This record gives sequence, structure tokens and C-alpha cells, in this order.
Amino acid sequence: TGTNDLPVIVSPAVGTVDENLPASAVVYTAKATDVDNGATLTYSLTGGDAALFSIDSKSGEVRLLAPANFEAKQGYNFTVIASDGLGSV
Repeated sequence: TGTNDLPVIVSPAVGTVDENLPASAVVYTAKATDVDNGATLTYSLTGGDAALFSIDSKSGEVRLLAPANFEAKQGYNFTVIASDGLGSV
């Protein structure tokens, strides 16, 4: 539009985590697009369960920090933030 446009998340809004997945297993991959030429996207996590995961800021791969145990926790909730350095969504 002639100005900075925010990135747009294009990956699914919901993912699944199989029980007993080991720590470091990839459980979600965030994907975003940006119409601005030359924009470099980075990813981060926020939300209630974000501390239970890590995200590769360049690839968007979200990994468990501990094995998934549904007897202890039946679901996870986090938000992925995509940023182009000038704005984020």
C-alpha cells in the first residue's frame, strides 16, 4: 500500500499435540507472509502456556520444553507473534 504492511499469519489457528511426545518435539510450525519487499519475519510466543514451549524465531517451529503429559495438562494455549521489524501481528 506504499506504507509498511503488517505480516499475516497463514498457518492454522489450532494444532495438535500427541501425548507423550518427547521434549524438543516440533508440535506446530508458524507461517506468515508479508507483502513488503525485503521484509524479514521473526516469530515469538506469548500467552498462558508460552513458557512450556520454545520457538525458532526464523523458522517458526514450536517445540515442547518437556514431554507432553495429558494426565498433568490436557491442553495448551499460546499465541504466535510474527514481526517484520516495523510491526507485528
